[in-house]
Amino acid sequence: MITLQINPRGMDDEYLKFLNVCFGGWGDRQKFDWYFRRRTAHPETDLIILKQDNDLAACSAVTYRKVAFPNDGEVTVGIVTGACTHPSFRKQGYFVRLIEESVKLTAAKGAALLLGFVVGDGGSYRQMERIGSALFPCSYIFSTGQTKRPTVRSELNHSRESNGFRSEMFARLSARGLGYSRFMYASEQEFDSQFIHRSGETAVFNDDSGNCGIIERAGDTDILQLYLAGVDDELSISGGLAGLLDQSLSVGRKLFLYSSQPAIASLSRNLGLEVKAGYLTVNVASESRLRDALGCPEGAALKNDSQLAEAGSAWFLGSWNLQSGDRA
Repeated sequence: MITLQINPRGMDDEYLKFLNVCFGGWGDRQKFDWYFRRRTAHPETDLIILKQDNDLAACSAVTYRKVAFPNDGEVTVGIVTGACTHPSFRKQGYFVRLIEESVKLTAAKGAALLLGFVVGDGGSYRQMERIGSALFPCSYIFSTGQTKRPTVRSELNHSRESNGFRSEMFARLSARGLGYSRFMYASEQEFDSQFIHRSGETAVFNDDSGNCGIIERAGDTDILQLYLAGVDDELSISGGLAGLLDQSLSVGRKLFLYSSQPAIASLSRNLGLEVKAGYLTVNVASESRLRDALGCPEGAALKNDSQLAEAGSAWFLGSWNLQSGDRA
């Protein structure tokens, strides 16, 4: 017998344990609280629990954020967060059930879209493709044991962690997102909550080419949560990435970043980083809210969610400008 529970009380510890079983060392309670219990200006996180004969079979959460489109229309969105199925219960349709419930919860919270982040060679991607989600390409980028320290690089500076410099990054991120679909941060405080005050230790950096960003240290990996180029010049951007890579490798650490920009993926590959294909998945939770935000003509019919990724469609969301730190 399959039972579904939404926001059951007293499940946080069990869910955290489940995440670590399914993902092999997902994280600790501090990380769990940041992802699922952090107070924001958006609706509270929803937890979805699926049990089979009282055994925990699958779980997921929906966190809520704000997104703007190229026309600056805004909507609330849900994000699939921490979706997992126990190995004993896979290939029984539980993941799709989690997504279906997530769409319902997202609509009930007044949101227009449900977003997800998946790697291109994973089961989650195949399931999202099968149910007709809109798919926007992105890249998961990381160092490996074969990645060598770069010989040409920019020099990093970690001395500018003042509130003024963080304000500058917030303003630059906001400006760089114009003309794209992107996550919205209504204030410097919301920006800090998302990028600075994370579960792991963070460090703000800049370099001699004007590139700047934020690194989060998680285990043996430096996660590039935010990277803002100083100028639109490949040599400068590559030098900044090389500086970050050298900093990590020089002390025996790994480097990870995520990007929706093909140029970043190409430059990272040239530096010897591994680039794995991924996708931002998008499903419609409220057609009317989305229509209003996009300014779609009343006569434009939405036949399926995949139209959101079709450049010739009135429902096309446009290209996305995403950072690693945007994803949770």
